[in-house]
Amino acid sequence: MNKHKKRIACFLLSLCAFALLLHPSASAYSDDTGAHELIVLFDNSTSMAWNDTAFLAPDALRQLVHSLPSHWHLGLVTFRSDVVALVPPGPDTRAEISGILDGTIYTNWTNAGAGLRQALELFSDNAQNRTIVFMTDGEMAMLSTPNATAEAVALAESTIAQISASDIQVHTIVVGDGFYRAHEAILGLAETTGGHLFQDIPSEDLSEVISTLAFDVLEIPQSQAGLAQLGDAAGNFTVRLPVTGLDSARVLITTESAIEHIVVNGNGSNVSIQVGQRFAIVEVLDPLDPVIHIEFLARGVSSASLIMEWDLELMATLYTGRGMRFWLADSAGENVLLNPFFHNGTESSLPVKDGHLHLSSELEKALHALQVHLEAFGINLRSPIEVPAIPQPPTPPTEEVDEASEEEAFTDTPAEELLPIELGPSRRFAWVILIMICLGLAVSLVLFRIRSRQKSEKESSPSMSTQEPDRRFEFTGKLDLYVTTTSPDTGESVQTPYMYRLSKRKRISLAAILRKCHIPDNFPSSDHIYLTMDKWSSLQISNDSNDTVFIGTNILTKTQSHTLSYLERVRVCSENPAQELVISPRFLYRPQKH
Repeated sequence: MNKHKKRIACFLLSLCAFALLLHPSASAYSDDTGAHELIVLFDNSTSMAWNDTAFLAPDALRQLVHSLPSHWHLGLVTFRSDVVALVPPGPDTRAEISGILDGTIYTNWTNAGAGLRQALELFSDNAQNRTIVFMTDGEMAMLSTPNATAEAVALAESTIAQISASDIQVHTIVVGDGFYRAHEAILGLAETTGGHLFQDIPSEDLSEVISTLAFDVLEIPQSQAGLAQLGDAAGNFTVRLPVTGLDSARVLITTESAIEHIVVNGNGSNVSIQVGQRFAIVEVLDPLDPVIHIEFLARGVSSASLIMEWDLELMATLYTGRGMRFWLADSAGENVLLNPFFHNGTESSLPVKDGHLHLSSELEKALHALQVHLEAFGINLRSPIEVPAIPQPPTPPTEEVDEASEEEAFTDTPAEELLPIELGPSRRFAWVILIMICLGLAVSLVLFRIRSRQKSEKESSPSMSTQEPDRRFEFTGKLDLYVTTTSPDTGESVQTPYMYRLSKRKRISLAAILRKCHIPDNFPSSDHIYLTMDKWSSLQISNDSNDTVFIGTNILTKTQSHTLSYLERVRVCSENPAQELVISPRFLYRPQKH
């Protein structure tokens, strides 16, 4: 085993070295630079059921999770009297968070302080931005005892003070129609952290509130793609993509009623659909067609929003004898600034001409101030635009050049005279290789662990001669069986016969068990008391005798049956009034069928 551990350690070290060679510069969302981390904090206590009467809060939070940009690191904390579930912030947590929210139930007491404390501790130290979306009914603490409630209130107050003093921004959504007063500290948390408070929101309005939070408060770039009044329960949206070459196009559809039977006509490397009760999100990766057509069934007002994502890289070109110009390249290496979509409204600290950002003087100052914003076009950048290291341009020739020739050289320089600046190998290709290697390593480790465990169990398991349960059958277990007596000379010690080789087609008499345990035949009617397996694969006792059989304090009369529970006592009285037989299931289990 130690030899295998050494080999695995050497492989991991080699993998790390390989990653450094392929990826010399830090990723825009690595641990060094930090990411935008958002944690969903969700109250799952019983009082939420009184406020979320239509049970739409989990659905609305799923809508938020799938609406946020893919490079955001999302986490989750759910709580009742204590923390129920938590997911640390990460870029690939959406499916896990959505699954937990989809299985939400409201039960138990409330301890908001435990949830707030866990959310505070879940953020990474180097997060670029830290945000909490807190969905609650406004109750701070209500536990089973006054002392426990007082401790929970103190924990909540201290945690709220700590969050208020930090750089964390909290957006609070108070669910319900205000039938009781929410705690002032909960209501004031959003204001003290610079967040937004949505108060007394009925269940039916939560989807609309989440859209407002995502697009107006969190300012996620998007564009309106459609609005319709659906009277006949059938709706469709034809969404046109305004630009080609996108990495992802997502269409968010929200409705006033349940959305059903959604059909998508779109072409890309992958098409996925997330459907909730009041929302649906269609995502097309690397869309090839300029149109996404969606059909569905719903009632009332329905709207569609287009969320576009692009992974762009700032490229630089150094002219021979003249300054610099920059351009934005997509994943295919195409200059996106040549697209007519960007000709009007591009925000930049430098003028855009012929699809390029031109620099002619004060290079370092201009580079320091260079910023590109595409939010006005509804486009989310998957990573920040990084300014590459630019070498100094070559010294211009000493001979005089007239202005007309100089302008011609600047605008019409042949492609072979351009000197592209290399910005390193493709990060996407490197990470694909790393992910494949890591998956292979993980599968190998799992298979190795399973084989080692099977070998260990095989070596340590006793033979069948020791009366270990036979797992080929549908039920196995064992009993505590002993005889109580008023005479010390006739008492028997506790026996533990195994109940193996018992299937739905077989029953065993109590007399057979007594003979197997060598107990004297003082119970002549035991031939008519049977143990079988019922339809739920539990042990059942049946009485076809005239003897008195007690199940606890109840009598099991003739022709009756009873399913035994763990440690439940069965007493059988014999003809000898000084003796009785006691049966108690000590261990029951049902192995897997083969």
